[in-house]
Amino acid sequence: MSKNILTIFKNIKTPNNLLEYLCKTINYGFVTYKGKKYLEFDKDFLRYFFSEYKVQNAYVTLLSGVGTCWDLVEVERQWFSNHNFTIRTFFMYFKLDKQNNYPCHTFLVFIQNKKYFWFEYSWGSERGIHEYNTLNHLINDVKQKHLNATIKDFPNQENDLQNLIITEYLQPKPNLSAFEYLEFVQGNEYK
Repeated sequence: MSKNILTIFKNIKTPNNLLEYLCKTINYGFVTYKGKKYLEFDKDFLRYFFSEYKVQNAYVTLLSGVGTCWDLVEVERQWFSNHNFTIRTFFMYFKLDKQNNYPCHTFLVFIQNKKYFWFEYSWGSERGIHEYNTLNHLINDVKQKHLNATIKDFPNQENDLQNLIITEYLQPKPNLSAFEYLEFVQGNEYK
């Protein structure tokens, strides 16, 4: 079974086929250090996320069938790199001097025929492949969509929500904890 999953993944030919494959095989959630799976709507998802989450590499995510946007970007990175695409990966978060529960998000951009494409699987309402003429237009659009979605969930927080930052990051080591991952991806602000 597991060999079949990896063979199918390696034989995917196009970005659209990759998106279709992810829709059929990956559920949003995380896997703990002990291998327990928590799906997005499990009552203990947030309770255990920061204490037991670990970043999975692409193949572990494919085999587990579960991943967050952090894990899924690594699956996407693996596929696009294997197919010689130029890619960039980004992380969005609200940079504040206090703890907060605002959402963060990672996403992958690939370049093809001098166009920029936002490849999105994890963010269900934005799932798809979105085309842009420039990277700045892409970044600004994703940022505005993230901001709009956050405002719906956190009304009356406009002052905090003005601090949405996007960073660009390289491939992380696998098995990082949530805190190690956040420290890794927050370094290189995109301007």
